[in-house]
Amino acid sequence: MPEEAGQIQLSQKFGNGAAQILLQRGSAGDAQALRFDIGNPNWQLDFTPGPTSSGLPVSPVILAIAALLLGAKRAVGTDIDVQALEASRDNAGRNNIPEGKFPLYLPEQLPQVQADVLVATDGNQALETIRREQPALVLLDDSFARIVAAIRQGRRIDSNIRKAVRFVFAVHVPIIGLALVPTLLHWPVLLLPVHIVLLELLIDPACSIVFEAEAEDSDTMARAPRPVSDSPFAAAPLLWSVLQGLGLAAVLLGGQAWLVHQGWHPDQGRTVVFGTLVLCVLLLILANRDLSRPALLGVTDPNPWLWRIAAAMVVLLAAVMGIAWLRHLMGLALPGAQGAVVAGCLLALCLVWLELVRLAGEGLLVRRDARSYAVRARIEAEHRTYQQGLLW
Repeated sequence: MPEEAGQIQLSQKFGNGAAQILLQRGSAGDAQALRFDIGNPNWQLDFTPGPTSSGLPVSPVILAIAALLLGAKRAVGTDIDVQALEASRDNAGRNNIPEGKFPLYLPEQLPQVQADVLVATDGNQALETIRREQPALVLLDDSFARIVAAIRQGRRIDSNIRKAVRFVFAVHVPIIGLALVPTLLHWPVLLLPVHIVLLELLIDPACSIVFEAEAEDSDTMARAPRPVSDSPFAAAPLLWSVLQGLGLAAVLLGGQAWLVHQGWHPDQGRTVVFGTLVLCVLLLILANRDLSRPALLGVTDPNPWLWRIAAAMVVLLAAVMGIAWLRHLMGLALPGAQGAVVAGCLLALCLVWLELVRLAGEGLLVRRDARSYAVRARIEAEHRTYQQGLLW
């Protein structure tokens, strides 16, 4: 930004002590300084319009001109005051901004605008007009701290949605496999309708409550902005979810085949497979909470609803095993100590498979990051240049 556009001053003040200037760049004019909230009560950031920016009526105009000087493609301004529009147009011209990059309108003349960012310090008539076009970001004040908080919350919500989507795809693959494969191979039926209903009573709260209650990831604000076209339903992340589910289905079907070959009663085999599948739901929740670490390492992360779902699984298994009429209704039988050992082995194999899938995905990500190292280095250099531009 040109030096004559204004002066930025960063200072700190503790209690009743004198303010200490930490940074001062640019030239100040005669206009009143604008103060911005940066989230630190002991620091204050002031911007005083310079000789080429004096007379600007409201801070959104200053922000628009600053954005254009820093590389924004286009800005649109509106005000009910004709003189304010003329002053804004004059200041834009003095900063060598073409009129086509910063058109100014009265509210009744404002065309349809597709905006990425909407800045408005008061509720004028144009606010609702532009808001209907659904900008990506709406700024109703000049608090930088609130902008950061909003971005942080949005990233947490987006991340949790992606976790829930991965879990939904992964958990339903073994259910589909255990329902269809025995029928195609003329095995005894493994999953009855009542089993699927009970599983959904665990799966649905996990999607809507457990993942929604997840805290933000440690690297939430360190990630690069995602592309606008990026979707939770993109093929690449869902492929790993399907691989998770296929592995679990293969392990459980292999376990059932071994039990049939050993001459186990169908009800006992069904009990072992169903009990393992219920516990696999919990494994998939843990595995999809954070793909950067093994599933069991996530049990210590705080999430009160995770343990409530785990308790519900224990209660479910205890009920179907301990209540005779319920056990008979669901076509189950007491598996005994040997059945518990087999279920434990199947669960361990499922855990190993989830870790193999995670490591394969992590290795692919490392190779992709290595190929894009030059691109990331260029982006970081441009970001540093942009930050220097903000501080002159």
